Amino acid sequence: MSRLPRMVDTLCRRLYCRVVIDPVTGCWNWQGAKIKGYGVIQRVLGEKPWGYTHRVSYEMWYGKVPRGFELHHQCVNRVCCNPEHLQRVTRKDHLADLSPRNFGYANKRKTHCPKGHPLKAGNLDRTLLARGVRCCRTCKNQRQRTPEQAAYHKAYLVAWRRKRGVKPKNFKVPRPHLLP
Repeated sequence: MSRLPRMVDTLCRRLYCRVVIDPVTGCWNWQGAKIKGYGVIQRVLGEKPWGYTHRVSYEMWYGKVPRGFELHHQCVNRVCCNPEHLQRVTRKDHLADLSPRNFGYANKRKTHCPKGHPLKAGNLDRTLLARGVRCCRTCKNQRQRTPEQAAYHKAYLVAWRRKRGVKPKNFKVPRPHLLP
């Protein structure tokens, strides 16, 4: 008889009965349901909380993933749930440095924008750079100068404010005694 709690024991069985081990790579390939290429499984049968299979497998072997960390597939195989192929990393490391298939990896190494402007400190938009996005300031300024872009941006802001109930800066609430 297993010493694991009943829920964990059944979850473990449900997880590993749908895994096929690849003898060449050592990957434990999930054969069940998938979302965006990643295997998913219900943690408790008949209830809502789904979990990614690689995360569930990692938690069974090593415990909870600490807050602020993600799991990186070292084998670059999304359906793999072998805990030995998973590495605990920060979001920044996960998106930037680990895998040549990530967008961050390729974008970090770009030296020029698509129009040929250099992506250096003086030509990067500071507001976007603070959020981790490298955007060519020259291209951004050229886009904002066109009348179509200005009209689109203004319409977008008006719709955004209306949706969230934010009043425009120059809007004044009429006083009740002045209403007809």
